[in-house]
Amino acid sequence: MNGELILIADDDEQLRNLITRILRGAQYDVIAAKNGIEAVNIFSKFQSRIHLVLLDVFMPKMGGIETYVTLRQIRPNVSVIFITGSGEMTEAWKNLGKGAYDFIQKPFDAKILLAKVREILSSQGSKLNQPE
Repeated sequence: MNGELILIADDDEQLRNLITRILRGAQYDVIAAKNGIEAVNIFSKFQSRIHLVLLDVFMPKMGGIETYVTLRQIRPNVSVIFITGSGEMTEAWKNLGKGAYDFIQKPFDAKILLAKVREILSSQGSKLNQPE
């Protein structure tokens, strides 16, 4: 089932636009934000419609982890995929909440992105829209 609404937050405009094109090409609806603050504002307005959030870990103003923590205050069961060029998974990742997030390493190709998005959306099913 495509047509799910995905929120992307990445400060790299070229990457943000590329991810948007890839997801729209796969029939997903996309809203893009240039930083975590903008993502939180968008999520606050559209939280019941957003199925998945893709967050760059390192962004100015509000990074991906801080954004994720804030989004969980709005909707505790929010599903997030973190995107980063950093090669290490730290203990901080393990403390974010099992099942609520996943991780994609930059650089990645469209097939990897789409497979991970489909995996998360399929595993969450209809629970994605439901506030806890």
